[in-house]
Amino acid sequence: MEIQINYHDVTKYLHLKTTFIEVLKWNINKLNLTVQSLNIIFTNDAYLKQLHQSFFDLDTKTDVITFNLDENPDVIDGEIYISIDRALDQSKEYSVSPEMELCRLLIHGCLHLAGYDDKDEVNSAKMKEKENELVEEVNRMFYNKLHVGVN
Repeated sequence: MEIQINYHDVTKYLHLKTTFIEVLKWNINKLNLTVQSLNIIFTNDAYLKQLHQSFFDLDTKTDVITFNLDENPDVIDGEIYISIDRALDQSKEYSVSPEMELCRLLIHGCLHLAGYDDKDEVNSAKMKEKENELVEEVNRMFYNKLHVGVN
C-alpha cells in the first residue's frame, strides 16, 4: 500500500504529514479497504472549485473530492483532494481544531472510497454517523500528535 500526501499551492500543516499518513493507515484498516495507492492532495478553495466544475459541473466551493481511479471497486487506487481553506472555515464554524477538521475530511474521503455516499438524506445520515464515530476514535488515539502547535 502506497500513501502519498502532497500540497498544491498551500504550505500549512506540512509538519503533520507523517501523522496524517498514520491516521489514513488506521482508517483504511478500520474500514477494511484494499488500497493499492492513495494520493492525498491538500490544496485551496480555488483549485478545488475548479475540479468541482470540471468533473461535476458544479460551480461551487467544496471541502473534499474523492476519486477511485481503479475500475475494480474492490481495489482502491484513489485520490482525495482537500481544501485547507474550507477546513479552516469549517473548524471555526464547528468549534473544532483545524487539525481535527482535516482528519474529518480525510475520513470523509475514505468513506467515499469505501462506498458510502451522501447524495440523499438516508445515505448522508449513515455516512455522517460512521464519520463521527471514526473522528471520535482518531481524536482519542492521535490527539497528542495532532495538536503540536499552531502553524
